[in-house]
Amino acid sequence: MLDMHKNVLRSNDYYLLNHLDIVNKHVFLEVLKNDKILLQRNIEDLERLTSNKTKVNRFLEILPKRGPAAFEVFMNALLKSEQTYIYEKLSVCVDNKVLPNFATEESLDYNDSCIQNPNEIGPKRIILLINNNSFENKSLNRVGSENDVKGLKEFFVKTLKYDMFNGKLYHDQKASQMTKLIKEFSSYIKSNAVDLAVVVLMSHGKVNVITGNDGEVVDIQMILNNLSEGTDNVVKLVIFSCCRGEIESLADTPESHINCVHDMVNKPKFRSLLQKCSTPKNSILLYSTQLDYLSYRDRNNSGTIFIQSMLKVFERDYETNDICDMIIKIRTEMGILYKEYDQFPDIKENCKANFRLKCF
Repeated sequence: MLDMHKNVLRSNDYYLLNHLDIVNKHVFLEVLKNDKILLQRNIEDLERLTSNKTKVNRFLEILPKRGPAAFEVFMNALLKSEQTYIYEKLSVCVDNKVLPNFATEESLDYNDSCIQNPNEIGPKRIILLINNNSFENKSLNRVGSENDVKGLKEFFVKTLKYDMFNGKLYHDQKASQMTKLIKEFSSYIKSNAVDLAVVVLMSHGKVNVITGNDGEVVDIQMILNNLSEGTDNVVKLVIFSCCRGEIESLADTPESHINCVHDMVNKPKFRSLLQKCSTPKNSILLYSTQLDYLSYRDRNNSGTIFIQSMLKVFERDYETNDICDMIIKIRTEMGILYKEYDQFPDIKENCKANFRLKCF
């Protein structure tokens, strides 16, 4: 499948999860099977699942791996199953290229490779990790986030041998301190021949802002602007674990609403910034939830459902899967580990090529 078509699916995955009908539109799967895009084992795999949403989720994992004709046949299946509203929406994305600026050249599924300079011993990799756990307003303390930090350090530093920026983890930073650290980190990766950089920011948030432990906010677009200055040649993975709005991301069950905790505070200073955040060149942005939605911590204080699920996927698949394929799996993992939640991560891409974490 063309990378551009993969991006259309990825950039519209949340819409497809909520609108694509597989259960009631039997002709949809028949078209894909007759044109040999879906094999019998794929059909059986989908039939084992119960809800339409879980079927769509699995379908979106299968489709990009089914060859160069998969997207065209998928679009034809939408028309024949009378889901023209989805066809028209995706057609606009293709025609106007309303999608992330990922690689547009055709590439086979097995051809996605690591970004690595063969003339060097290994790529220089570094991580900036900021976790706001304790707040000046103690009612906002993010209990359990220390488990996210432990897992992130274990994976990125111990397993993948990342260098910690300035040799340390940053806890409980004020908004001004976070801004300063982002600028220092950007300057460092620009001037020290860093190949691959990861930024993980964990705190409270709302639309397009993340907060310091003093309750003041940092504009996410400002963070991205700083990370983009002179760093076009550095591959960047930027992870935000925080709320992005006030809409609940809970499953439709009574127990979902009992003792749930999220990373959003409702204060006047958290007025939403309305501008759309742009993605720096050679970057992948990974948000813990969709725009306008809450992001949750586990009620048992084991950490955030997003970071814990992400780590499960990364630890299991980092040697064999590229980053985009792993990110798609995170929402499935969240559904397995935390059935009471209905939270979906969001991905924004602006990269020249795909890559695998084992090359970091």
